[in-house]
Amino acid sequence: MVKRILFVSPTGTLDNGAEKSITNLMIYLSENGYQIFNVYPENGHYTHRQYIQSLLKKNIKLYPLQTIKWWWEEAPGDSLFSKEERSLFYQYNIKQIRDIIKNEKIDLVISNTVNVFQGSIAAACEKIPHYWLIHEFPDREFAYYKDKINYIFDNSDKVFSVVGGLTETLSELTNQNSKLNSFVPYSYLSDESLISSDKRRIISIGRINENKNQLELLEAYAKLNRQEIPLVFIGDWEEDIKKQCDTFIKEYSLRNVHFLGFREKPWDEVTDADICVFTSKSEAFSLVFVESVLKGVPSIVSNIKGYQSVSDYFQAGKSYNLNDTDELKDRILELLDNFDDYKSSFLTIKNNSKKLYTVENCFHSIISSLESLQENNEKSLAALDSLLGSVIPSHEIFDIKSQYISIFYSKKEEDFTEDNCYKFPLQYMDQIFFQVPIDTGKLRIDLSELPVYIESVSLKTSSNLEQEVFITATNGINTGMGLLFDKNDPQILYSIDGVDSINYVFTYKLKDIFKLMKENSILSEISNLHSKHNQLVSDYQRLSDTYSSIINSKRWKMSSKIINFFRRSK
Repeated sequence: MVKRILFVSPTGTLDNGAEKSITNLMIYLSENGYQIFNVYPENGHYTHRQYIQSLLKKNIKLYPLQTIKWWWEEAPGDSLFSKEERSLFYQYNIKQIRDIIKNEKIDLVISNTVNVFQGSIAAACEKIPHYWLIHEFPDREFAYYKDKINYIFDNSDKVFSVVGGLTETLSELTNQNSKLNSFVPYSYLSDESLISSDKRRIISIGRINENKNQLELLEAYAKLNRQEIPLVFIGDWEEDIKKQCDTFIKEYSLRNVHFLGFREKPWDEVTDADICVFTSKSEAFSLVFVESVLKGVPSIVSNIKGYQSVSDYFQAGKSYNLNDTDELKDRILELLDNFDDYKSSFLTIKNNSKKLYTVENCFHSIISSLESLQENNEKSLAALDSLLGSVIPSHEIFDIKSQYISIFYSKKEEDFTEDNCYKFPLQYMDQIFFQVPIDTGKLRIDLSELPVYIESVSLKTSSNLEQEVFITATNGINTGMGLLFDKNDPQILYSIDGVDSINYVFTYKLKDIFKLMKENSILSEISNLHSKHNQLVSDYQRLSDTYSSIINSKRWKMSSKIINFFRRSK
């Protein structure tokens, strides 16, 4: 029986269903005698600490890796540095995983998402079995992996995809269905009862972004014209989509819409009088919909395959046609007007679902396969062993990626100390959510220990009434195109003693200093600064020459003698 398993995880956070589900699988396996190891990208996400703590206390050994891009080159996400440097870092990460396999005597590697490939290469080079778990439909931002289906199946001993529509879709894309199995994503939910209330509300839980499609719910809410009923969004957001929502709210004078931001336990904010609405454009097996079923909350979902898979599994939920805001409005009105009947029905489904939805049932196919794992068939990639992460040249990019952002906080009259500090890995752009004590008066943000060039930076309160906090002092130079820190220990200071918030979000983006010759690059900006400096020197010299010519002229000397005469006369 396989005993030592290395998981390769996509984000190292708890803000998405895939990570929550596979975290539960790792914990279950660890509790049942398996030795579990986990590789993930080091990051500054606000759930990262919770992710680490939840795994460490279950004796799971963690390997955080510094990365530039962790997902496939074609996958969603920013592409920083040059393609050559990203390839170098991919190679570096593969070598690190290969070293872990050898040092920890790993029996099996499991890639937790279709978006990470490094584990498949490392396993092939080290000649051990590899499983691939797939949570994403091959459409929209994940359509890119259709072209990688053959690679995925060729370099996996087994492929497990989310039950329902996703498994059906993948079976149509491959001729290796003997390797294809399915599983049900598992979300652990406490048995705590919902808050009791007699006030109806409409709730949406999830990160506000283009795919979650919350703007569609806002449009239906405007058509509903029932502003005595609050619409509450629980979850953090992408800035551009949040601005679109804010613009819509203002345009239609919607007065009872509330954004609570990220909540570690979102169901603590939901009452037994609420209904939930989920409007995603693409999901595989929505865990937040699962959670609404397990909590007995009447729910409406769009008619996409991922929601349909959950509905079929639990026999729960009402659907509307995606993009049909009139139908969504009618569904909401139907639940509101017949709430007691729907609530009773959902409570019955809740009780039945708890018997069905257990970690053993959900991951049965994966767990049973571990008991009968066959010897690995050597993958073709083994022939490229010497080229795939075996030797890594030195590069300054590795030094840069070892840096951290440090956020110090203190009372107004106190000094900053290491005891009151958060540390986050330096990225090339990031959004860091953090919380400070209520009596905090000032913040100091150290942007690594190296000289850096920041293209954009902002500090805002993370609340419904977002407020920008302006820089009090900095040792950087404002170039007009960003903040240039030309010496070690770059710092920004903020005064927050007059700000009514304990929750903040710090956003920054580094200047792209690696494409040196392109237009508007750092070289061209330094050249512009040098030109401005030369112009100032030239202007100063011209003024100095003009001044000298004036004070040395006969007219100036005569005027000075007259003025001095009258001064002496006084």
